[in-house]
Parts: sequence; C-alpha cells; structure tokens
Amino acid sequence: MGVIDLTIHDLPELKLVAEELTLEELYELINEQFEIYKYQHDRFLEKGRKTDEAKARRALGRIKILVAPYRRRSVEACDGYLGPSRHNN
Repeated sequence: MGVIDLTIHDLPELKLVAEELTLEELYELINEQFEIYKYQHDRFLEKGRKTDEAKARRALGRIKILVAPYRRRSVEACDGYLGPSRHNN
C-alpha cells in the first residue's frame, strides 16, 4: 500500500502516525484514500453492496484525519518558500 498501513482500524493511532509524516507523504496518502473512495463508491453504485459503501466511508474518514496535519505541513512549507520574484515583470 502507501507510506503507512492504513488498514489501521484505530483512528486515534492514525492521528498519531499522521502527525509524523511529511507534506509529500500526506499528499500521497490523501490521494490514495480518495482513489479508494471513488472505487468503492462506484462499486456500491454498480452492485449495491453495503460493504463497498462502508469501505468508501472509511476512506473518507481517513482523509478527514489526514487533512489537518496536511494543512499544518503546507503552512509550514509556505512560510519558508520565497518563490519567484514578482518585481521582475
């Protein structure tokens, strides 16, 4: 799977692990979970199995947990980013 094992059913544990990840790792995990969400939701619509929709909701729950640390890392990265000069037009 991705950077960490997201088969963790203990969401508080996922919160602790997520706090230690880099911006890039969090980005990859969020994308991975969104792909899982889309796949499982589409399977639910196609086959009508409740377990597929439960898996889709579980992926959304993981995304919710990963967003807060992602935002913190993103702000930290932007604080140190000088970027291209806008005065050279």
